[in-house]
Amino acid sequence: MKKLSRMLAVVMTAALLTAGASTALAARPDDAKVYADFNNGPMAEPEQTMQATDEGGALYINDGPIDAKAELSDGALKLTLGPTGYYGMQNGAVQFRDIDGKLTAYKYLVVRMKGEKGQENVSGNGVLMMSIGGGDGSHIGTFNAEAAGGPTPFLDPDGKTMPTITTEYQDFVIALTEDNVRKNPGKAVTGINFNNSVGQLTVYIDEIYLTNTVPEGYENNGSTPVTPPTTGSGNDTNSAPENNNGSGNNAANQNNTNTPSAGGSASSGMSTANVVMIIVVAVMVALNIIVLVYAILQLSKKR
Repeated sequence: MKKLSRMLAVVMTAALLTAGASTALAARPDDAKVYADFNNGPMAEPEQTMQATDEGGALYINDGPIDAKAELSDGALKLTLGPTGYYGMQNGAVQFRDIDGKLTAYKYLVVRMKGEKGQENVSGNGVLMMSIGGGDGSHIGTFNAEAAGGPTPFLDPDGKTMPTITTEYQDFVIALTEDNVRKNPGKAVTGINFNNSVGQLTVYIDEIYLTNTVPEGYENNGSTPVTPPTTGSGNDTNSAPENNNGSGNNAANQNNTNTPSAGGSASSGMSTANVVMIIVVAVMVALNIIVLVYAILQLSKKR
């Protein structure tokens, strides 16, 4: 009986490890330029700075958060935004545009995030928005797939709207374009604002970084492809200063039809890796079941 108990314990441990392996996210790409990882507290008060990343740097928290609460939780930023919610930050060492207005050479901005309840970016639950570069203007995008009469949805490398937020961390990969990064003539653009315009939502942001590489294992859980129009930059060059503490409600009323044009395809390169991972996990689960059945049969024979 003791032998069977030990065997069952091994099987259960293997099953738990398998489940953990199947849900774990891959490490960030080697070329990642980390904007913030929220691993080093304490959480800064408005108009104060905190350590931006494990490597150092300073993350400045903008003045005047509105209808928002922020705290650190298990190495993540726990951010609650009400229906007029605004929360802004800046890392001066990471530029989305330089002082001459040139867009960063990085292709993607990645936000690793989960929700407290899930579906925080589904219509009716909230309208989670982000301003890449801070300020108000037509560059403000939303993580929601549906944004009729509102800000333009962010698109991933395959031209799809963002995945649905779940209670597990996932990577939101935003293709950077001339349209969705603020222009602020004569100033480097380094800020990020988060906004909400419907209900109350709480999200956990594990890290934010720039990269030229789609994260390994990236999946987009059911969002629909959007055909990008062939338009010019269409960015608002007269937006407020970068550390503008506006609530971002103007963003909810933006009707910008200049949908970002996302270059390249991610799913074709990652689908093979995903299939291989699924096969490996399935094989491990099957082996665990076989071992369990064998143990039960051996016990029955002894009886």
